[in-house]
Amino acid sequence: MESKEKILAGGIVVALLLSIFAVFSGGTDGRDGTDGTDGKNGKGAIVGPDAYLPYQAINDVQRFYNRLTGLNSASTTVCAIKSPSATSTLVSGSIKYFVGSSTIAVYTEIGKGATQFATTTSLGIATLASGGQGTMHATTPVGGSFDEAMVFAPSQWMVVNVNAGDVTGFAPTGACQAVFERI
Repeated sequence: MESKEKILAGGIVVALLLSIFAVFSGGTDGRDGTDGTDGKNGKGAIVGPDAYLPYQAINDVQRFYNRLTGLNSASTTVCAIKSPSATSTLVSGSIKYFVGSSTIAVYTEIGKGATQFATTTSLGIATLASGGQGTMHATTPVGGSFDEAMVFAPSQWMVVNVNAGDVTGFAPTGACQAVFERI
């Protein structure tokens, strides 16, 4: 082998060894725990605009996302979403009726409860006219006051109840959703 070929072969071997070392060593990028940080590696990516994850954490702030379509017409509870298994705040809770009822007005309450079938604390009440479409949001008081009602104990429920009077023919369509933030 000529000296140029030996130098080239040696360079290739050194580059290969350095590549293998870089892949398996983890490095000290400030996120691996060797410099006193939390050891979270920050690796990974979401391809595209849609992500179907139960929660997302950014700088240790966790947000839990839930959406239910196909409202329940066999009960006065049209939907119920369970809060995370840690104390959390309801950031956003809503129901969207594409069709509430074609024949009767729909009295709707968003509330908080220990089970998915009853509420103990009201987070908002509204009535949708017969044949109407609309969106209702869980509300918080105006005026800068604290709202303890929006704080959910672990595994409580955001419940959407209706009182549709005579529920004959009551077949709402729509979706409800909730976003919780872990405290």
